[in-house]
Amino acid sequence: MRKRTSKIQCDNQNLWNSIIPRKIIELLLIESTGKKVVRGTYPCPKNLKAAIEYVREAILKYPSSEMRELILSYLVNLKPPEKFVFQMTFLAATRADEPRHFQIMTDKETSEIIQVFSLLGHSDSFILDRIRDIPYGPSGQISIQDIRKYRYFFWNTATINGWSHVSQDSFKTYLMKNKKRAAAFNTTLHYGFGGASRDEVILKFKLPKTPDQIYQSIQQTSQLAQQRLQESLEVGDYKAGAAYSQIFSRQMKYTRIGDNNSQKGGEEDDTLVAKQILKKETQVYGIGGRE
Repeated sequence: MRKRTSKIQCDNQNLWNSIIPRKIIELLLIESTGKKVVRGTYPCPKNLKAAIEYVREAILKYPSSEMRELILSYLVNLKPPEKFVFQMTFLAATRADEPRHFQIMTDKETSEIIQVFSLLGHSDSFILDRIRDIPYGPSGQISIQDIRKYRYFFWNTATINGWSHVSQDSFKTYLMKNKKRAAAFNTTLHYGFGGASRDEVILKFKLPKTPDQIYQSIQQTSQLAQQRLQESLEVGDYKAGAAYSQIFSRQMKYTRIGDNNSQKGGEEDDTLVAKQILKKETQVYGIGGRE
């Protein structure tokens, strides 16, 4: 009987760990007992029904957002573990008229960047850099500490807090089994679980490409254009062939930059070649590259 009880507790903990905003729920559950939460371990409240109602009332005061609805959805059939462990307890920013987590969860682009790149395992600083790229975004008001707090309480994918590949799979299933929820988190579902290619992620979030990535893209485009050119000529479609020929010639021009550099250096140096290609792209198409 003891072994079965232990297995049930373990399964319940694994299920709990798949609740990505579990830390804000835990914090509010403990606050419902009147205790001041500091770092440490806390037992689940004995009067769970009253505690969950306290959490619900607190979350309903949050601004309308996908995150608020996600948290509320978990409260319908909430089964917390026997104890909670806190490494971070301070949520609100030190000087803010409106809590930073409210600003984050109500800004769709900001919240999606945090969601996707947290699931992909990127750092707080990487995420903040992406948020700073949002035109007219809230980046000037959000610090790396705000990102860290938000990820801990509302989007916790840290392995030290119990997150695992099992948690990730369970969370994805939870999002997908409800059409309205799946639509709300469509971007996260597509880009955050490894289903999208690196190029798709780069294009979607306008990530800067490395010189090696640019050089590789040029080679791939050249090879594809050559293949399509050959196919067009074989079927007698000379108009399409002429178009593919232009693409192939342009890509070969960039490739020759690399070939000439390799001859001068005596050996192929893809990094230097790519830098030359990047410089050429910038001259022709502008700072942002080709539109």
